Amino acid sequence: MIKSPLQSYLQNISQAVSAFAQAQEEPWSYDLPTDLGNIETVVMSMDGAMLLTREDGYREAMVASISLYDELGDRKHSIYFGASPEYGKSAFKNKFDQEARRIKSAYPSATYLGIADGAKDNWPILRKYVHHELIDFYHATEYLSKVSHAAYPQKTGKPNGKKWMDEYWHILKHEQDGGSNNS
Repeated sequence: MIKSPLQSYLQNISQAVSAFAQAQEEPWSYDLPTDLGNIETVVMSMDGAMLLTREDGYREAMVASISLYDELGDRKHSIYFGASPEYGKSAFKNKFDQEARRIKSAYPSATYLGIADGAKDNWPILRKYVHHELIDFYHATEYLSKVSHAAYPQKTGKPNGKKWMDEYWHILKHEQDGGSNNS
């Protein structure tokens, strides 16, 4: 009969691995590739997920990416990082600031775009580094869905609401100015 490991054993191992990774974080560095060509656009994005922790209830884990694009819009390099759940996001903010400053120094003339969901506390982090702020497609479609339900609330209006929503999802995704106030 195969026995399952004790929960405390698994917790101790995960804590030891985490402590080792955190201790090595500073020495683990890398150089940006030097053969990327002309970087025209830098996209900085972030998102969080609420995770239920055993002792503290829900806390937010964060992830981010910084991607470099050439003049044709081809992605040349991406940096991905995250932080485990923490109050105040201080470790995440520090890591993001460190990476963002490094990229801004390497590509000062690029156009910088920030992409995130509607969470208010993400924008002050991004705003320091980007020229333009965009809501990500997934969250934008959530807002369109809410508008559709408000505009066509009755059961008989559902087909019209779905048609309206599909039309605006298409506009948002495929048209050059689909996300502007003019659409």
